[in-house]
Amino acid sequence: MPATRVVCLSRVWAAELDALQDMLPSDVRYSAVDMDDAARRDDAIASADVLITSVFTREMAERCRNLALLLCPAAGTEYIDRTALPPHVRFEKTGWVTRSRSPST
Repeated sequence: MPATRVVCLSRVWAAELDALQDMLPSDVRYSAVDMDDAARRDDAIASADVLITSVFTREMAERCRNLALLLCPAAGTEYIDRTALPPHVRFEKTGWVTRSRSPST
């Protein structure tokens, strides 16, 4: 079975790519691509199974041949064109998870 390709259209974790990849299962390939680099972005999303982005356009949807899951990590989803999502693609808005420490006993 081929690896699951996860593409993040952000530079946020680019510096930690190797460390992050080491934490993922061996059948998951993670890459972070600058949203503003159209050529690299279009190449990366063409084979993405999972896309993490706060912007999604009809033009991007046309390039996503394998997309199964779109994750939006932003507070708002106004830059996600939901009408462009194919019916088989699941859309999820993620949120920041805050864990509080348990009180000492």
